[in-house]
Amino acid sequence: MALENKKFFGEPASPGIAIAKVYVYKRNPLEIVEREPDLPCCEVAKFIRAIRKAKKDLEKIKYRLRKKEKHLAKIIDAQIAMVTDPKLFERTVQLINEGNCAEKAFKKATDEILEILGSLEDGIIKERLIDVKDIAERILTNLMGQIYDRDASLLEEKHIAVASIFTPTDVSQFTGDKIMGIATDAGSKLSHIAIMAKALGIPAVLGLKHLTKYVKDGDLLIVDGNEGIVILNPTEDVLRTYERRKEKLVAYKRGLEEWTKLPCETIDGYEIELSSNIEFPEEVKDVVKYGAYGVGLMRTEALLFKRRVLSEEEQFLTYYEVARKLHPRPVIIRVLDVGADKLMPDSGYEPNPALGLRALRLLLREKQDMLRAQLRAILRASALKNIKIMIPMVSTVDELLAFKDILEEVKEELKREDVKFDEKIEFGIMIETPSAALISRELARYCNFFSIGTNDLTQYTLACDRTNPSVAYLYNSFHPSVLKLIKLTIESGHAEGIWVGVCGEMAGDPLAIPILIGFGIDELSVPPAFVPIVKKIVRSITLAEAKEIAEKS
Repeated sequence: MALENKKFFGEPASPGIAIAKVYVYKRNPLEIVEREPDLPCCEVAKFIRAIRKAKKDLEKIKYRLRKKEKHLAKIIDAQIAMVTDPKLFERTVQLINEGNCAEKAFKKATDEILEILGSLEDGIIKERLIDVKDIAERILTNLMGQIYDRDASLLEEKHIAVASIFTPTDVSQFTGDKIMGIATDAGSKLSHIAIMAKALGIPAVLGLKHLTKYVKDGDLLIVDGNEGIVILNPTEDVLRTYERRKEKLVAYKRGLEEWTKLPCETIDGYEIELSSNIEFPEEVKDVVKYGAYGVGLMRTEALLFKRRVLSEEEQFLTYYEVARKLHPRPVIIRVLDVGADKLMPDSGYEPNPALGLRALRLLLREKQDMLRAQLRAILRASALKNIKIMIPMVSTVDELLAFKDILEEVKEELKREDVKFDEKIEFGIMIETPSAALISRELARYCNFFSIGTNDLTQYTLACDRTNPSVAYLYNSFHPSVLKLIKLTIESGHAEGIWVGVCGEMAGDPLAIPILIGFGIDELSVPPAFVPIVKKIVRSITLAEAKEIAEKS
């Protein structure tokens, strides 16, 4: 007998509500058949053919994705880079020369990588395990002469895709006319699956743990990507409730369009600069579409998806194109926030990467050449005079001054080369650590603005990993300690004459926005699609009401 109205709770990874029959997405398990190896040269040739086929298949997927959402193609670029990874290739060849057949050698080599990545505690790295497994299975399938990709396009009606986990290449073939929703046992909102589902407009709930044990093809499923709830075989009453919610959600989204063209100001005229966070250059069109003032945070780590080494020229062209398309709107570019926990090429193992050598610490100590190349690229692109620079993970005044010295040195280099740039370019820092918040008055004397990263500030203040489900109950940006640090930072910045913004999740939280306005925040930066919602909230209150709410918080 089928279960009725059973609820599952996971992570809301992509907003929206989907109601449809289940399509259980299964891939046959791979089994390595023991065989005697041929001559090493023959095994290596077989391995090379498998790599070439994998790369060719991924290029086709990339081309298909570019027709839907261009920036998603960069995720496939990351997989192509893994396929052609020289270290993986060299290790596999070494194992072949030691007497292993190609498939056994490749599996050993990838198992070694998976073991290292699996030992790291950071949630982002754990999510990247999915990408590595995807590539490993793709190449192994080629080595054994099997077919890897499954084809959801053959479905005759709309379904909700359910699986233990999906790979980026799985999601790449999902379309709104075939797949209405996504539900998985594993995964999180930090994963590539979540990024892709959002971009494709497919509601998704991930990390449901045991969903696949209970569902079968043809079951009716509700996926609530707003609340992170999945309901299996809902009753008629529940089904009607969610159908009404879905209709209201569609109507609400349509109603938000009118807010895109309105200024972001309170009823009594207190104006907030409302910007957008972006990760890919292609998101610029959404910044304009949703009516953001500019870009309050451009993450640059996504460029690592495409290349293992970031060239100055490639970065310059990317930054200049973003600045040109948005001119004269401001664009704040954050220097690389990478390390052992964030896909840094050649990063060593760290037992606690979130507190280790990452972001500015890493750039100043071990990656100064990379920092200088990025600063040269940013400065060259700043000739349009609408670019600002932001530094992540500042903990001390010395770090800020060391960065400032390097920035001045790079400026002098460009002057000697007669390269035009904005000589008065502004730079600011992210306030993400309690130490930075506590000394914010002193830090404010050496920079032009603050942007509070409330996600990291919360987890560092409360000493809880926001990606760890075991301590998720502790993660609370409304905790008095976090609010006090935010208020202190805003007051410190204003006392020294600089503006202060928020670029973390609190900037788009309807409950947090009045508090932040009451504290005197100058700028909010949110994902482009959140801009109309934030405008609506800001325009529904007065500054006096916001101050009253803030005082009670």
